[in-house]
Amino acid sequence: MPCVYEDDGRSIDAEIARKRAEELDKVTRLLCQLCARIVHLDGYNSKFHHLLDPETYTWYQEHVKADRLREERERKAKEEEILRKKKRALAKLSAEEKEILGLE
Repeated sequence: MPCVYEDDGRSIDAEIARKRAEELDKVTRLLCQLCARIVHLDGYNSKFHHLLDPETYTWYQEHVKADRLREERERKAKEEEILRKKKRALAKLSAEEKEILGLE
């Protein structure tokens, strides 16, 4: 019998939804760690990925790809935020201050 998330039948309010999301995040993190350890038992050129069933292996590959894309988006967002802060800081300086600092 397949494992499923048990639903207690209550209507989902914001607090229940938040708790379920936290639990799902935790289970996803644990599954990802487990898959990574199995897939990379002998390094990153693993011969052990066959230990996972095809559905799980496919999920893991897609999860890793999504994580990389998310990390790239976060890195770009952080860089853009730093640029915005620099521009705001520079906008506060007078032309003379920018010249003294060698910025113009």
